[in-house]
Amino acid sequence: LQTLQRFVHESLDRLADAVLVTDEKGRVLFANAAAARQFGVSVSVLLDQTLEALLSPRLTLPDRSPLPA
Repeated sequence: LQTLQRFVHESLDRLADAVLVTDEKGRVLFANAAAARQFGVSVSVLLDQTLEALLSPRLTLPDRSPLPA
């Protein structure tokens, strides 16, 4: 089973397309390198985030700085 899990993990990580695997609550359990590149963060930052948090529009000013709270 561990060999199969490693094979699947390595195969998904080699894909050029972003892949996120979530649990039933939408929390990221797995993210491949392409997903990390797409979001501009490391894989470790994506883990345990919710899809809602990752996919919600980020409101920014023209200089790309965040809006004040």
